[in-house]
Amino acid sequence: MPLIQSKYMSAAVIDCIRAALFDLDKSHPALDHPWTGETRLDNLQGGDVALGLKSLDLMNIASDFADKYSIGLAALDDLLLSKRTLQDWTDLACRAINLCQAQSDPDLRAQLVFQTSGTTGAAKHVCHALDFLDVELNQWQQRLKDRKRIVSLVPHHHIYGFLFGVALPSYADIPVVRIKHAMPGGLVSKLKPGDLVIGHPAFWDLFARQTTLHNRLINDVVFVNSTGPLLEETQTVLKDLVIKDFIEIYGSTETGAIGVRHKADELYRLMPYWQRQDGKLVHDQNGQLYEVQDHLVWQGFDQFSLAGRKDDMVQVGGINVSLNSLARSIEGLETSIRSCTVRLEKADFKQQLIVDVTTETGADQAILKHKIRDYFERALSVGITPIILFQEYS
Repeated sequence: MPLIQSKYMSAAVIDCIRAALFDLDKSHPALDHPWTGETRLDNLQGGDVALGLKSLDLMNIASDFADKYSIGLAALDDLLLSKRTLQDWTDLACRAINLCQAQSDPDLRAQLVFQTSGTTGAAKHVCHALDFLDVELNQWQQRLKDRKRIVSLVPHHHIYGFLFGVALPSYADIPVVRIKHAMPGGLVSKLKPGDLVIGHPAFWDLFARQTTLHNRLINDVVFVNSTGPLLEETQTVLKDLVIKDFIEIYGSTETGAIGVRHKADELYRLMPYWQRQDGKLVHDQNGQLYEVQDHLVWQGFDQFSLAGRKDDMVQVGGINVSLNSLARSIEGLETSIRSCTVRLEKADFKQQLIVDVTTETGADQAILKHKIRDYFERALSVGITPIILFQEYS
């Protein structure tokens, strides 16, 4: 049975604790520094960065962490409070996952919890059995068995990053290069034959814009996109790249990968472990019915295209954003705001949020603009500066 390896798990643990600290205190000074396995969760010792968590905050983060990686299920959660470095927690997470996965009782086997990328819409915690994820991982091992290295541009504590940055390399024992805050030129300079690049829509938009880089690509690389759809302009550019393959994955935190395609003008093909039933999907591993977040238009039994989301969520910088929720919150900032709409515009390989605000006559637009931008900074975990357009009510 494959085991989750600590050397790959460490990035997921760092990402997980960083996200927890950001939620606790967005201005915490430790967020401005790189972390290592020696970084302590309590007070500074040994000259490394320390998070300085107080006892109650540490217990809350430890409790969530224990739930996320089966540490409570393995009855090892007491150890989190006695072991205070990120490497200690990484080793404990791997020990718990692998210990649980060795159990014969299905209720005691490893469970992993991932958070959806919701922000203005409520983020959900989704629990998956590792057995469920292994069905997808087996497919990727077969399809990508010629890859020699994984280059990851995504967080490893979300499902997409965990599958490709932790589980797949643990099972196949291939190296992972993590590039945080990647830019296209920096990526291209680091590529080697046999690379598998795990990217996201915002990065591929940047890459498509930098046309001078496209002739510098080597042939034997595979690019992967997930977490959201690509802009049409980006799809058009990327389908003509001289690389081995470009894989677009359609799925969600709730389902994992549902379908894949290799060209922008192709249909998605359903992954073989999914079956269609009564307008929903059934997973082979657990027999459960799953609702998908988009309207799917089927051609034949196992090919489909996307026809828009069933809710008002849009993807902005890898984050799910509810435009209606944003607008209602802005309307509540000041009594002088009579109404607000928020829309997403896509052009020139970019996404831009436009905020249309109707105010009372004589309202101080400079103050309102500052308050709206401050709200965006607090509400969205990605740096987005909206375009704010005002008109007075008459």
